Amino acid sequence: MWSQIDDTGYPPKYIAQDNHFFTESIALAQGHYWWFNLTTVQTYQFFADKLSQSRQKTSEQFGVIGLRALEQDENTTWHGHQQPGVYQIK
Repeated sequence: MWSQIDDTGYPPKYIAQDNHFFTESIALAQGHYWWFNLTTVQTYQFFADKLSQSRQKTSEQFGVIGLRALEQDENTTWHGHQQPGVYQIK
């Protein structure tokens, strides 16, 4: 789930922003493979276990991606995938 942090108050609030994000499914050519096979959930769970905290807390602490602010009336869709990350198609 994609969210935007509203840090104008304390504690900060997370506002759902799924309307600006699309999760991609990328098929690689035959014989090609990703360098590693970790998911975001697996990574957050690893650190949550090491830090003895919830996966939600770990995600809030380490899972921030800084994207540029959208211009007024701009209709941009960000694409995301476990391996290449977040990107915009123009």
